Amino acid sequence: MGGIETVGSREEELVLDVIRKKKIFRYAFNDKEVVDSYVYRFEKMFREFIGAGYSLAVSSGTAALRTALAALGIKAGDEIIVPAYTFVAIVPAYTFVATLEAVIESGARPVLVEIDDSFNINPAQIERAITTKTRAIMPVHMMGSAAAMDEIQAIAKKHNLFVVEDACQGIGAKYRGKLTGTLGHISAFSFDSAKLLTCSEGGMIATNDAELYRKSDHFHDHGHVHNLSLPRGKEPKEGGGVNFRLSEILAAFGLAQMERLSGMLESLRRNRASIKNGLKLPSGFTFRRFNDPEDAATFLAILAPNQARADKVKEGLLKSGIIPATLNYWHYQVNQELTGGSYPETEDYISRAIVLEIKVKMEDKQLAQIRLVLNESLAAAA
Repeated sequence: MGGIETVGSREEELVLDVIRKKKIFRYAFNDKEVVDSYVYRFEKMFREFIGAGYSLAVSSGTAALRTALAALGIKAGDEIIVPAYTFVAIVPAYTFVATLEAVIESGARPVLVEIDDSFNINPAQIERAITTKTRAIMPVHMMGSAAAMDEIQAIAKKHNLFVVEDACQGIGAKYRGKLTGTLGHISAFSFDSAKLLTCSEGGMIATNDAELYRKSDHFHDHGHVHNLSLPRGKEPKEGGGVNFRLSEILAAFGLAQMERLSGMLESLRRNRASIKNGLKLPSGFTFRRFNDPEDAATFLAILAPNQARADKVKEGLLKSGIIPATLNYWHYQVNQELTGGSYPETEDYISRAIVLEIKVKMEDKQLAQIRLVLNESLAAAA
């Protein structure tokens, strides 16, 4: 469950500080004090961590995606290419259908493309989905691992398309030495209760483009231009917008989480390696393929040769009280219902997947038990 495992006195300290100061709205700060707001500090620490030029905190990952599309000028009649599958999880609290919902809410049409054995969008199938209406490709960095961004960026450049990174599941993952969220034109992150970094609800937009940041900033707050030299009620409005602002209280919570993010990532990678390195895969079983080995390590994924053998492994795990991740209605079927079409390759990968959640806090005894049971279950399905 990531960040929720680590919540403690530091979150309490910073949230209480907001309450005691009675400044719960970032724009209540005047020009000289704005840098003391928790939202500002959260944004600054986040962009410095991932290496982005600009960052904007918003109320959720869905809000981040919707704001990013607004900044790009996505409108009715446009098409956005997205992966057919947007998560397999134990709990239905991840990106799931939000990727498509953000596209639909912008007035555009999501166009689904099959995934490959990395569980990310298959670059080889993107180009055939491009039409004269296509405006952007939206790769989702699935289960904490980066999509094949070199291939995606090459296709986008060839067809003059935007790349919007849905990094809601990918904080801390790398691709070619860069952190996810810094590879496209603009990106979105999520900090809900099930994410590695959480503020209970929240999100972040990141970009290296000053104009995209400016447009995002205005859209997320009713078109306010945020001229801090003017009273808020007297500053001009630019363009349309909504209320996707993040509160000071949630930003304080997120800032406390940011302070330990590097340590959480280290723990995840260590815990997954402890399990993975001790496994003996039978013939025909393979680990999920990574486009870059340095992912966020939030999940361990194995592909069985067929669904029957995958189900056999899962049965063995369940008998020992180890709950494997299962396909959730909200992560594939809803996508298909919203768009139509058939995606047999995606369904095949999902049916053969054996996925275990990796937690930040796992004792050596627990790791050893998971290794033992998983090896026994794999052997029984050989």
